[in-house]
This record gives sequence, structure tokens and C-alpha cells, in this order.
Amino acid sequence: MINLVQTRISYSFTPRLYVQGLFQYSNSIGDLWSANLRFGWLQAANTGLFVVFNDVSESSQPFHNSLGRTITVKYSRLLNVLR
Repeated sequence: MINLVQTRISYSFTPRLYVQGLFQYSNSIGDLWSANLRFGWLQAANTGLFVVFNDVSESSQPFHNSLGRTITVKYSRLLNVLR
């Protein structure tokens, strides 16, 4: 039997500046914790700066004994090449 608990949080500073988070706990295989934190600074047409932090941990204490951590930074911009 798989037991999964998940919580989402989101906060918008302005319509174009936000922070979101997803936290999950699963005890199906072992005590697995995972976190996904996202920061977005939007420009026009869903372009802009995005920073994402992911962490997966196996422990009774979250975010210790990490199985994997990643930080991804993405910047996208819309170019008008026909102008």
C-alpha cells in the first residue's frame, strides 16, 4: 500500500513575480521526502526568469541524507527576428 501526502503552496508578490512549492512524503518503499520550489519572474508572453530547486531525501528527517538535489535556472526571451 502506498501512502502519499502532498502539500502545495503558492504566493504571488505581483502578477508577474511568484514563488511556488510542492512538498511530498511517501512511505511506500522507504521514508521518501521530496520538495520542488519554484521562483518565477515573468516578462511578456510567459517568458522571463525561472529558478527551480528539487530535493529528494530518504530519512525520518526531511532534507537530510539527500538522494538528489538540483537547481535549474532558465531565462527565456521572445525575439522578433522579422522586425
